[in-house]
Amino acid sequence: MSPRIMNTRTIAYFWLVYFLLLGHSFPQTVPMKQSVMEIPKQTIALVNDDSLIGYWNNDEIVIGGNTIQFPNEKIINVFTSPLLIVSYQTMNSGKINIVHYRIIKSDGAVINQWSRELSADRGIPFTFIDREKNIFLLTPETQSYQCYSPSGRIIGNYQLFDENDWNHEKSLLISQNIQGDIVLAGMATPTLTGSNNVFLFMLNDDLSPGHNIAVDLTIPYLLDISTTGNIAVFGTRSIAGGYEQEPLLYLLTQEGQPLTAPLGFPTVPKALKWFDNQLVMLSDDKLTFINPGQTPEITSVDLPTKVLPIDWIITDKNIIIIAGRNIQYEPEGFTYQQLKLVTYHFASNTFDSQTISRARHRKTILIPGKSPDRFFLQFDSRILEYRTE
Repeated sequence: MSPRIMNTRTIAYFWLVYFLLLGHSFPQTVPMKQSVMEIPKQTIALVNDDSLIGYWNNDEIVIGGNTIQFPNEKIINVFTSPLLIVSYQTMNSGKINIVHYRIIKSDGAVINQWSRELSADRGIPFTFIDREKNIFLLTPETQSYQCYSPSGRIIGNYQLFDENDWNHEKSLLISQNIQGDIVLAGMATPTLTGSNNVFLFMLNDDLSPGHNIAVDLTIPYLLDISTTGNIAVFGTRSIAGGYEQEPLLYLLTQEGQPLTAPLGFPTVPKALKWFDNQLVMLSDDKLTFINPGQTPEITSVDLPTKVLPIDWIITDKNIIIIAGRNIQYEPEGFTYQQLKLVTYHFASNTFDSQTISRARHRKTILIPGKSPDRFFLQFDSRILEYRTE
């Protein structure tokens, strides 16, 4: 007996019923694994222009078929655009650290380099590269920053406050939007019992600090600027001049005008980002969406499984979260077991969850691609490439 052939109308009806039963009126955009790559153990992948171009560890960089080493130095960070290597060496019986910055070609040829000497109890400056490939070195302890061009030429050395005594209690944050606007959040003093201690600085075109905005917080923890220039700063404020702190969110324009009254929350979220003019906050157990206004709209969606978020990205259709269970701290760092890729769909307000690995992993990194629909996921020596479309 020959098989029965369904006509196109029957097939269409079948799929319509199928999606209606699932509660969907359209198929979802789920990250699809495109390729699997391997790199040596205990290394970190280097991705540029949506391609894996090499890897590195504390001892060497492998890129373009070349192995680059710096004798007697430990590599602590590598950036791909420009190709910037940050390393350090210990001198004077461990009392001094010399931090080296090198902009190089893929064959190891040095384009430019500079160094900074620090006592061993001082932190290494935080490195941030803006959309124009300028290099920022932020020193929270002194509320200062230095700027270098993509070729390594010094642009400026800036101090945010007159009082610049070194103190490890200070915090300094930076954020940039797609239009190129850059905002800093700094602390006027290291005190943890005062208020009105946080100031926002919009940078001028020459990258010097411009006008500042006072914010009634003690410590800033999270900062982001939207495509339209709205600023979100989440921090804590001393309660009645004591060490106990209350978490607060401020939403402001670049001119310092409040978009809504300060919003209180039980805890500081893990991360926050603007999506258009809506703020999204990621906590250990949920996503929170805030639409600013005189009466802000605040909604929360619980994460679908009992996992702890490790990192996330936001695309134009989804929020993609890499999460794990059974997180443990070991002397070499955190380890994660049962890695999952959790996807939130804006259009349908629903989640999908994919199990990536049930093994325990020490190194788990989510690397955004240049294209908004592509990202890479590294766990230990395996690299997975994903597309959302």
